[in-house]
Amino acid sequence: MKYKFSHYKSDAVATQEVPGRKGIAYWLDREPVEWVDEDGGEHATPRNIVTDGFSVPKVVWGILKWLDSRIPGFVHDPAYWLQYCSKALADYNIYAGVCSLAVGKKWHRRFLIRRAARIIWAGLKVGGWLAWNRYKAQLELLGYEGVLALHTAETLDEARVIAKQGMV
Repeated sequence: MKYKFSHYKSDAVATQEVPGRKGIAYWLDREPVEWVDEDGGEHATPRNIVTDGFSVPKVVWGILKWLDSRIPGFVHDPAYWLQYCSKALADYNIYAGVCSLAVGKKWHRRFLIRRAARIIWAGLKVGGWLAWNRYKAQLELLGYEGVLALHTAETLDEARVIAKQGMV
């Protein structure tokens, strides 16, 4: 499947913050993130997912503070969990998604956001294989619906349990 990122359909997504094992997680309880690919095809994340937005080491957070949205991470995480596209394409999509956050910003913000996109992409290129292979094994064991069930919540209490278990 070709799902090369073009743009997000909205600039904001309603989420609820949930305390998690790795920090704050986000429950997309109202609407999925919708995006459009280069061919005009429309895509959406699964509903009710619980995600951390960006799974990066704490030392990198100083660089990522320039990002005023976690939407690219909300799209990237399900791509890793469910592997509906290649790893290279999932990583490209987060790079392009972060770069899209620079549109309309002043030159210095654009520079910092694009720099953050390159750092995220490089980190995924080097270390993303660990998570990709872990989720691949999980997908083979549990199947699509089983993996999706690990990352979705119908209630806030379920979202808290998922976040506390670190399943984001």
